[in-house]
Amino acid sequence: MPHIVVDAGHGGHDSGAQGFGHKEKDINLRVAQKVSARLRKLGFQVTELRPDDTFVGSASERGRKVAEIQPDFAISIHANSSGGTGKFAGAEIIVPLAKSVARFEYPLREKFAELNNFRMIFSKESKTQNLREREINPETLRFTRTYDAIDYYGIIREARKGGVNLDIIEMFYIDNEGDLYTFLNQEDEYVEAIVYALCQAFDMKYSRGRNASDGGESIDIKQSQHEAQRSSFPYSHGNNGVTHLQSYQPLMSSSYGYRTSSYASVYPSIYPALVQSTVHRYPSRRI
Repeated sequence: MPHIVVDAGHGGHDSGAQGFGHKEKDINLRVAQKVSARLRKLGFQVTELRPDDTFVGSASERGRKVAEIQPDFAISIHANSSGGTGKFAGAEIIVPLAKSVARFEYPLREKFAELNNFRMIFSKESKTQNLREREINPETLRFTRTYDAIDYYGIIREARKGGVNLDIIEMFYIDNEGDLYTFLNQEDEYVEAIVYALCQAFDMKYSRGRNASDGGESIDIKQSQHEAQRSSFPYSHGNNGVTHLQSYQPLMSSSYGYRTSSYASVYPSIYPALVQSTVHRYPSRRI
């Protein structure tokens, strides 16, 4: 099953942005909990980086935690702010500069645009702090260009060092009253937009839940035999088959990840042709 890390931005003493009596950390946590519950009902493995109102570290520290967990993908949920001016409105998605696949971002953009104004998908460079707006080819679901530069945002940068792509989802502007209440009046629709986009990205069956806060309906997920076999693999391991997340450095030169041949010896019925391989590769779930 696909493994997703869901981060609720800020938390504890860090309230994030504030507007009209609302704190960003509370909204982030509420949405993250709903998204996590829905994803689990739909057959995803989910790790919540901040499951309650606690401070779990700086952006860079969170990125390093994501890298240690080694999920297939990660999202960090936020509300935006224009410094109290309220002059901006709408959703934004911030992606790694080197990210090429847009199987999540494209459907999320389309769903967010149905709910409210959608501003842009972009990346930001650390050295120059330039914003790079990212365009998507709708036929290939890939970004039309990638950038060989260091990411500005610590959570994205540190997760990427571990081979994990992480998107920051800025759902709305909390200091714009109209934007805030547009979100609050259809909060569960924003939750469903994120869940739907992840199902599209990982080719998982999506069905609308009754109530996002309790995970919605129980869904019967139909996976292909190949997908079911791949989901049985641990994320990383040492020579003796024991999981070692911190020591694992994934090779993600294209759409493939590399694992040692001990998988073939552990699962010979699944990959009999690979038992004699020294190193083999299989299509990665990562996006």
